Amino acid sequence: MSKASPKERAEKLLTRLAQESGGRAFFPKDVDARRRRLGEIAHDLHLQFTISYRMPVHQIKGFHKVEVLPAVKGKLKAITAAGYID
Repeated sequence: MSKASPKERAEKLLTRLAQESGGRAFFPKDVDARRRRLGEIAHDLHLQFTISYRMPVHQIKGFHKVEVLPAVKGKLKAITAAGYID
């Protein structure tokens, strides 16, 4: 079993952090790939919105899993954090 390189470990960590915080990590290999990714980021930022929820007073504090599903089925995908801590 080979050990992961520092670069591989860093990319794995950044990917995990991005996923857990509701984002995505990009590792473009060249200028064209970087341009495409910047276009995706601009598109994602343009479509951002906020969902709010007020927790009942009697609810237990801690981590709460949240799932956001688009109302329209198909190619749409909500990229969100896995939950929140109160």
